[in-house]
Amino acid sequence: MAASQRPRRHGGRPPRAAHERAACEQHDLAASARRGDLVKASQDREALTQLERTQRSRHLTEIRRIEAATLDEIAVALHVSELSAGEVPAEAGHGGGGDEAVPIHDDPIIRDIVIAEAQKASAQELTTEKGRAMLKKHIKKRVNKETHTHITDVCWTEFAVQ
Repeated sequence: MAASQRPRRHGGRPPRAAHERAACEQHDLAASARRGDLVKASQDREALTQLERTQRSRHLTEIRRIEAATLDEIAVALHVSELSAGEVPAEAGHGGGGDEAVPIHDDPIIRDIVIAEAQKASAQELTTEKGRAMLKKHIKKRVNKETHTHITDVCWTEFAVQ
């Protein structure tokens, strides 16, 4: 039988040689393994994306919790310098009045300064000693600069952060 008369398979093509079949099988196995690797990589990428979303969500939740903390109440006692003696009313009782609060003419301005400075600080800052010390420093500096009252120290009599 002549070569042109041999029976043909695969749609009229001559049958593949054994080495061609082996090469095609290896190629198919490699392609299948590569598809598996791609699927695994895609699943890993999706898992990482989900993990990042979860971490981002937790981080945002923590930030919201921290930002939700508020300064609930603040009360201060100001130590007034002798330089401000003229600003303290005579009827307030200089000389041995004890620990009684003495009214000061600049009281509304001082209250405004204390509130403004406290609102500038975050609740998180005010939960630390360093943050409270900075607030004292800013209050003292502004009161001494913007009023006729000269204070030497700021003391917290109440300080509550929620």
